[in-house]
Amino acid sequence: MRELFTAAATGDADALSGVASLFSIIAILPAAAIFIVNQALQNVQLREDKYRYLNDKYNDYLVRALEHPLFNLEHGSGLDLKTLEDNERCQLFILYELYTSMIEAAFRAYKHAWTSSRRTQWQGWIDYLDRYMTRPDYRRFLSLVLFRADLDDALSRDQERQVVGLSEYDTEFEIFLLERYKRSLRLAYRDTIPNSPTEPVREKG
Repeated sequence: MRELFTAAATGDADALSGVASLFSIIAILPAAAIFIVNQALQNVQLREDKYRYLNDKYNDYLVRALEHPLFNLEHGSGLDLKTLEDNERCQLFILYELYTSMIEAAFRAYKHAWTSSRRTQWQGWIDYLDRYMTRPDYRRFLSLVLFRADLDDALSRDQERQVVGLSEYDTEFEIFLLERYKRSLRLAYRDTIPNSPTEPVREKG
C-alpha cells in the first residue's frame, strides 16, 4: 500500500489509477452499508405489515362471526347444512371464505418465520384451523367451494393431486389445508373405535 502511494506521488500513471480505484472503493463502502441497513429495515417493516394485516383480518372475522350467533362458529361443533335455508347457507360459506382467507394470510406470515416466538404463534394458528376442521360443515365448504370436489372420496382413492390447483389460493397453502383435512378425518375415524390410541396434541405444521 505504501509503495502504491509512493509511486503515485512520483506521477506513475498506473499507481495513480490504482489510488483512484482505491478511493472509489472506500467511498462506496459507506453507501453500501447504508443500503444494506435500509434493506434490512424495509424487510422488517414488510414482515410487521403482514402481522398487522393479519390482525386486522382476524378482528374483522370475529366481528362478523359474532354477528351470526346461529352458526356458533367459535365454539360449536358444526351444523347440518340441510337444516339451513339457502340464504343462511350462503352466509355461512361467505364467513368460511373469510376464515380460510385469514388462515392463508397467517400461513404466509408465519409459516417461514425466523424467530421461535413467531413459530410458536404459527402453531397456535394451526390449532385454530384444526378446531374448525372438526366441523363437518367447514369440511363440506372446503369440498364444495374451495376444492370443488368430494374430498373424502378423493382422499380415499389417493387422488388428492387432482383437486390441488382448482381454487384461487396458493398451491402450497392448498396442500397444507389438505394435510390438516386428512388429519381431521383420521381423528374422526379414531374416535369411532373404542380404546383407540390418542394422537399427540401438537404436531409439526
